[in-house]
Amino acid sequence: MTLLNWIQSTLIVALILFVLNVLLEANVRGFIEHHGWDTVLTRVASRMSQHRPFWLALGVIIGAFAMSFAYPFLTTGTTNEVSASLPTSLKLQFYGDHRIPTEIGKENIYYWYAQFSPSVGVIFRDKDGNEIVPPGGAPSYRPTWDVFVILDKPTVRRQIQYSFSNPEKMWPAEILGETARSFIFHSVKEIPAGVLDLVAVK
Repeated sequence: MTLLNWIQSTLIVALILFVLNVLLEANVRGFIEHHGWDTVLTRVASRMSQHRPFWLALGVIIGAFAMSFAYPFLTTGTTNEVSASLPTSLKLQFYGDHRIPTEIGKENIYYWYAQFSPSVGVIFRDKDGNEIVPPGGAPSYRPTWDVFVILDKPTVRRQIQYSFSNPEKMWPAEILGETARSFIFHSVKEIPAGVLDLVAVK
């Protein structure tokens, strides 16, 4: 929350308190006097005035605690503002094996994580342990890569595009789970040695 917002909020609260004071002062004072609480409150105020440093410190502590609880709610709107003009990109160097890629450059990226999944094959056997080969062959999956990306600030974009420094060697890939704050890059097969560039397109 900016200083201007704080000033506006303070003025609004002060105005509300002033209106309530004008409307309720006479009724509240009459109610207190009717029940004889004015004498008690006068005595309490007199005793409190003798310990002003203590009550001042107590008020500061209570106010600090109140602000610590209220601050996250007051700043929620500013942290989730979506930008339509913020450049967003991530560039990673792959090595053609299962090593984690190296970050070359990034914009508006809070955190990224790359996960290598090795090849997986399925073998079917009967009750005697003999292998059964389906008509289309046993299913198998080659190694894949997934890159999980979290943006520093939410953005509005048309899509996330990817390019590779050696496009003739790159297997098909896709963008999954895309939100204003995150997305996942998934390759259907292993990624060869080269540079992967992920860019948000407006």
